[in-house]
Amino acid sequence: MTTANKTQIVFTRGINDRVADDAVFAKFIVTAMNKFRVADWGDTAKDDHALNDADLKALDAGNYGRILAKYIAPDGTAIFITRDTEAVVIMFPEEY
Repeated sequence: MTTANKTQIVFTRGINDRVADDAVFAKFIVTAMNKFRVADWGDTAKDDHALNDADLKALDAGNYGRILAKYIAPDGTAIFITRDTEAVVIMFPEEY
């Protein structure tokens, strides 16, 4: 099961600007996206893993669901990756 079957992937302006200016951060984003794609919810609270798993099944079945995962870069920067029926969005927590 994957989390981005035919779903548009969107970066917020903040993420896009940081990726453009910081190759190390860009590599972190790729790593986080790869984890998200295989349902590795990263630094998301353990209680939310089951909710994400259930919503992933709903989304993959064509129903509504919303996934929120958190990943923390080696420099301490946190990002969120969300998925619903329309898109996967990569953002900073303050952009949520």
